This record gives sequence, C-alpha cells and structure tokens, in this order.
Amino acid sequence: MGFELTCGAHFLHIPKTGGEWVEAELIKRGFMKSRYGNRHDDFDRVVYREYLSNSGRRHIILGAKLLASNFTNLLFGIRMHSVLNSKPRTFCFVRHPLRWFESYWRYNCQLDWPTWGEGGGERDWHCWAPLNGLGASKFSEFMENVLIKCPGYLSHLYSSYIDKGVDQVGRTEFLARDFRTILEHLGHKIHENKTTFGPPKNHSNKKLMVDWTDDLKLRVLQVELAAVQRFAYLDKEEENLLGIPQNPSMICPNLVNLNVRN
Repeated sequence: MGFELTCGAHFLHIPKTGGEWVEAELIKRGFMKSRYGNRHDDFDRVVYREYLSNSGRRHIILGAKLLASNFTNLLFGIRMHSVLNSKPRTFCFVRHPLRWFESYWRYNCQLDWPTWGEGGGERDWHCWAPLNGLGASKFSEFMENVLIKCPGYLSHLYSSYIDKGVDQVGRTEFLARDFRTILEHLGHKIHENKTTFGPPKNHSNKKLMVDWTDDLKLRVLQVELAAVQRFAYLDKEEENLLGIPQNPSMICPNLVNLNVRN
C-alpha cells in the first residue's frame, strides 16, 4: 500500500518492518493525506494503481497519442512519463534479515499459516506468496524450507520496493530515529508537544522461540548477503561468521543515518 503525506511524499510499507507504527505516527501528527492500493504493494504496483485510478487521465491521453498501437507499451509509456516527470519523493523501511524471518515465522504461526495471495487476481497479489507452503511449527525447519525453495527471498523483496526509485530507506532497528530524520528531510517538523513516539505496533509473540544454530545462521546470511551488506547490517559477530567485513561500497546510498551500525 502507498501512503501519501501532506507534503506530497509517499511511504511504501514493506511488511514486518514497522509500517503500522509509521502509519499510526503519520496519522497522529497530521501528516497523512491518503492511502491507496493494497497494503503491501511493491513500487510498480503502487505506481500502476495510482496513475490508472487517480491522476492517470492526462497520462492516458498522452500515452494514447504516442503508443496507441500497443496496449502493453501504452501502460509502460504512462508509467514512465509519470515517473520521469512527476515522481514523488518516496521512503520505506527495512529490517535485518535474521530478525525479519523470526518475525515472519512467529506472525504466521499465530495465524496457523494462511495462504497469502490466494485467488490469483492482481488484487489478490501478496509479496509473501512465494513463501506459501513453507511453514513449520519449528523455526529451523521453516528456515530450511526457505533455503531450499526461496534462497535470497528477502533481498529480492527489498529490491522490488527500493530499486525502482525509493529516495530514503530507514531501518526498523532505529525506527523512531530514522522516521524523524526522514520527516525532517521532507520538511515536516516534530512539534515539541508531540515528541513522544508511540509503542511498537503488531508485535509477534516472542514466546514462540527460534532455534538458530551457527550453521543455519551462516547459510541464511550467505543467501541474504545482498541485503545485509546493502543496509549496513553486518556486526562483528556476523562478519566473523561469514569471514568477510561490511563493504562500505555496497551500502545503499539512500540509507539514512549511515554512521550508525547494527
């Protein structure tokens, strides 16, 4: 789902990264203008749905004149014209892959492992659908299923939101601080009477225990190396486990507060 702010910027909600907290804070502070699309739409789905439902008429007319002979190219022309000429500022949050998978497993255990994206239509699309059928009551078994069926899933998921043009990326581990930094970059002021941030939202049940081993952790870090390097997540323990350091040249240039390591 996309969330439009009063300043014209847009927030994209990647699941299990603190998005419900961000939404609540935007509403509390009067910065929320509107919601659109489905809750966890990626960048392309937000762009298509916004332009084809809200501000798309003038782009459709322009695209029709230029590319009327091919409907696929018409949609591409609409989107590219809009993105290149009036792309709003966008931001999102990411989470350390190990913590993300823990949260995902706990959350789905609580729901008895539903089938995400069931129905097959565009409106039924869900970014978790590739993980359908991989659930297990034991965390390590779930992760073994992911390593077999969807290695690198989370790195790909993050890319599907960020690679098309997200301007600022915060980290769930520093949620309140990064949220404030992003708002200040967008020109929003945190008034003195609203400096207190609310409690976390939609927390998974921590009583559901995860059973990491060093070997399992190593293999997950290896297949999700793109994400842990890109978002500056490697700590000393993980660097020693992998045998490689955090590479500054691989860090996402749009990551806010780069000086803070996990």
